[in-house]
Amino acid sequence: MISLPLNPALNLFASRISVYDLVGERVAGRWQQTAEPERSISGVIQPADERALSLLPEGDRSGGALLIHTHARLNWYDVEQGATSNRQTLVRYDGSLWRVVNSARLAGIWRYLAIRYVNNDADHP
Repeated sequence: MISLPLNPALNLFASRISVYDLVGERVAGRWQQTAEPERSISGVIQPADERALSLLPEGDRSGGALLIHTHARLNWYDVEQGATSNRQTLVRYDGSLWRVVNSARLAGIWRYLAIRYVNNDADHP
């Protein structure tokens, strides 16, 4: 197997990735969210490995997961850690929507973990 440094590999294999952010706020006690315009970023997408899957709660592991390597900054809700972020980035890939759930910064490149997005909100079709 060939092992390449991250930056040259990202530049060599990067493709255009379509993403958009959901921005939410509480209005009269209910969570309301709106979608920002779709934008295009450059990055590499690959299936998540076993180590990355182990970071997910068990219920999220079965739907599949992706690793996204990019220089772009993506966002995710993190209610378990008490975060105040009201932005959630969704990625369009392979005919599905993927929700960013975790990140790490490695050698100047963001590595995001994303799971398949399922909208369970009855108010939003």
